[in-house]
Amino acid sequence: MSATGFAVFLSAFSPAAPAGFTFAAYGDSRGGHDIHSAIVARILDAEPAFVLHGGDLSGDFYATPAQDWETIRGILAPLLAHPPSEGLASYFYPALGNHDISTANLRLYRETFATPPIDRLYYSFTHRNAHFIALCLATEWSGNPVDFSRESAQVRWLANDLEWTAADRRIKWTFVYFHLLLLSCTSTRRCSPAIQEIYLPLFERYGVTAVLSSHSHSYQRIGPLREFQPAADGVLYLVSGGGGADAYRIDAQDCNLSDFGGKCDAWTDRPHVPVALAAGSWYHHFLHFEVGEDRVVGRAIALDGSAIDEFVIEKPSRCGNGTIESGEECDDENLDDGDGCTCACELREVLFIRGDGNRDGAINVADSIAILNVLFAGRPGRCHDAMDADDDGALSLGDALRLVQYLFEAGTAPPAPFPEPGSDPTEDDLRCLLFP
Repeated sequence: MSATGFAVFLSAFSPAAPAGFTFAAYGDSRGGHDIHSAIVARILDAEPAFVLHGGDLSGDFYATPAQDWETIRGILAPLLAHPPSEGLASYFYPALGNHDISTANLRLYRETFATPPIDRLYYSFTHRNAHFIALCLATEWSGNPVDFSRESAQVRWLANDLEWTAADRRIKWTFVYFHLLLLSCTSTRRCSPAIQEIYLPLFERYGVTAVLSSHSHSYQRIGPLREFQPAADGVLYLVSGGGGADAYRIDAQDCNLSDFGGKCDAWTDRPHVPVALAAGSWYHHFLHFEVGEDRVVGRAIALDGSAIDEFVIEKPSRCGNGTIESGEECDDENLDDGDGCTCACELREVLFIRGDGNRDGAINVADSIAILNVLFAGRPGRCHDAMDADDDGALSLGDALRLVQYLFEAGTAPPAPFPEPGSDPTEDDLRCLLFP
């Protein structure tokens, strides 16, 4: 086990993680309603704080969509009726799968999950010291309900979410979940080069703890990896598609091959890197995680309650490796002070001008536009403190309007620091990463 980064290993009897919380995850229920019911019962017995689903709730080919969803809602009823854990808006957090996106199924999906944040097709939430991101990656073809390309709103939103999560020292762990596969060792369901090219670099750059996928009806543990090589500080890839659908055998030696013998990593323009499976099973199952301050204990649990696989993720400090990871505000690949990023990977105090949202040294209408781009276009924004024109500790439409009133209606000037750069006199959760 490495003392410098993530470490993942099997343990016959892993002790519980330090006091924290637990959560469960599974996917690919489809038409296996009896198995799905049994898994829900097992999950409830484990009493997790909440439950993730990786997609393909629907897909019973012997029923109409309306009949299928009536059964699904009955199975999910205990989860949907379960009171949310403290600070959460829901108990069940689904992602969309390829069998959920037909016109009828998508309508019934959205009717079933109609409350925030799960009424959106991609979203995130935080619980205690961990952050969770659900993406809409149901199919790599044209039927995906939202654009997933490099310049899409979803990717801009994801990059912004990961950047601010990595800078939040309260967040120790980041989990991303969606349906499609970045890596897979089943020939029935291979990895997706198009998805891998766009999303894998973001996950590595921002130190994502684990990526959870479904789509392949199996359990697979791959990595942790960085640039497809085993790395203690890499990303752990988990496939959990054993929620009820017919199981797929794990029959591929290389988890980095796409359909028809293609190579998923061809986008790198480097020689192909084969990726091996660390652990796997075709048994129906769900995942159970115990999240502590310094480690996460994970288990794949079969229908009979036995552990198919057990692993531990540990995360000591890795400041100075050049990658902004959860709990770090910056990382400039050294442990020197005085260069804007301290030896503890904390940002130096950044002076800013209140209202100068685009950081050009002047207050004008472009600043209001910069605020609107952060709020509605998914742009990251480097100094949210400067954009907080009314100094209420939150970004809102009111900040853009405050500047318009100041510029054109002789309104009140923004609060300090203004008009000269200065530090924020108000304690809040907003940050300024760069100014100017």
